Amino acid sequence: MGGSLLAGIALITGVAASGLGCLAACGANADVYESSLRGTLVSTSDMQVGRAAHTATGLPDGRVLVVGGFNEKGSSKGAEAYEIDTGRFAPLPSMVTTRHSHTATLLHDGKVLIVGG
Repeated sequence: MGGSLLAGIALITGVAASGLGCLAACGANADVYESSLRGTLVSTSDMQVGRAAHTATGLPDGRVLVVGGFNEKGSSKGAEAYEIDTGRFAPLPSMVTTRHSHTATLLHDGKVLIVGG
């Protein structure tokens, strides 16, 4: 999954899943892609938990909201934010329900609408 940080920079998180996905372990790894550095892909800190079928939504303040997904333990209601200044993921309060394969839409007021899954 990817989320927009700033112009020319993208955050790449987790793993792509197909079929039953992460039966053994889902990756918590993350990378930052910087097009201004000739398309350089640089490792950054790991997410708080491994995820697949999650969303990553760029926020107006430059952070990326990562929510839901699933791993070897099942569907997740967890949420965290990637902070470009520190290069780290910070835990956030969990969603009310577990979700994977959902959508996350940034609204005009800066809130994120999470639907489905």
